[in-house]
Amino acid sequence: MHWFTDSEYQKIESEIVIACVDTMLCDESGRILLGMRNKNPVKDWWLFGGRMSVGESYEDTLRRTLDKELGLSAGYTQFGILGPYMLN
Repeated sequence: MHWFTDSEYQKIESEIVIACVDTMLCDESGRILLGMRNKNPVKDWWLFGGRMSVGESYEDTLRRTLDKELGLSAGYTQFGILGPYMLN
């Protein structure tokens, strides 16, 4: 696998669309769990998630990022896709 330098990756980010999967985690009362991001594009309170890898499904990305960021694992039946959005 080839890893890009920071400058190469910045060039790639400026030239292509990057697909991400973000996750809204809610408890039984409807409260939403957010995390504080310290990186752009959204330095603020945000949902959990991350970039899709080549060949990954939405569900696979979701499972991988929730495990990485929160140590959570859950069955596919607990998730539903809301839809795409864009950040400029």
